Formats: sequence, structure tokens, C-alpha cells
Amino acid sequence: MERLAEAEHDGWTEQKYRDSWTHALVRDDKAKKHPCLVQYAVLSDEDKEKDCNAVRHYPDIVEKAGYEIVEAGSGSTTRAAQRRK
Repeated sequence: MERLAEAEHDGWTEQKYRDSWTHALVRDDKAKKHPCLVQYAVLSDEDKEKDCNAVRHYPDIVEKAGYEIVEAGSGSTTRAAQRRK
């Protein structure tokens, strides 16, 4: 879970930087400043939990898109997730 949560945070951080956000101690949406624009290891436990919660919802998101998560080597007919028929 921790590795996936860190990857989730890294992706969120990259998107924020692409959208011209910068780090600040206090969040300011208008000025595009956010205190969580730091490395995952530096986040508070509360903020890390937000990333973990996002990861917990991956299966729901995948299912809504009409896919399923399968174990690698499980005999799936495709290399990645397979669209449900």
C-alpha cells in the first residue's frame, strides 16, 4: 500500500507542478500554493492516508471503466486489464 500511495502522491504532485502550483506552508487555491507539494515521506500521517484512500478506490474506478484488475500470469487473454464483455 505504501508504495502505491507514494506513486499516487508523486502523480498528483507532477500534475500540480504542470498546472503551475508551488509549495507553500498554507494552501491558497487562487495563488496555486499547496503545503502537500513535498516528498511523500515528509507528509503528515493524515495526508499520507489521503493517498492510501485514493489507492483503495482503484478497483472501483477500474470497474466503473469496464475493466478488471487481474493477477499477472493468471491466464488473462490480454497483457493488461481486459474489458468486460
